[in-house]
Amino acid sequence: MLVGNEFRPKTVHGFTLLELLLVIAIISVFAGISFPFIKKSIKSTEFRSFSNKTYLFLDYAKTQSVLRNAVLKVKFDLDNKQVSLVERIEELPETVLQKINIPKNINIELENEEIPFYPDATLQPFEIRIFDNENRGAVVSSKGVDGKIILK
Repeated sequence: MLVGNEFRPKTVHGFTLLELLLVIAIISVFAGISFPFIKKSIKSTEFRSFSNKTYLFLDYAKTQSVLRNAVLKVKFDLDNKQVSLVERIEELPETVLQKINIPKNINIELENEEIPFYPDATLQPFEIRIFDNENRGAVVSSKGVDGKIILK
């Protein structure tokens, strides 16, 4: 192309198809390598999150029992994968105050499927074992007398 008396070659901007395919291939390899690690990390986070949520749920039940001056129960429905905080007032049916779902890949072992919480902040001793398919485990327990709930 002539501009005035000078000849300037036409400059090409952009990428060739080969360059684009090469970048896509490199990104695909990195994604393929990192995907299992990301998936494992997400499952680990889900397990830790549920363990903490269970601990906080039980602590919440203890606090609500004191504030309401009533006996509350935490019920574990392992068949439906749910944990509920319920209150029963004399002749009325149970009222569900709060509910959390148990994730599919998490299993729970416990002696009693109901844990009562009393208005004086005491509770019966319990131990809840939480584990998943990757052999991660946690224990939420209480000795009962002092009402302290522990997550190990």
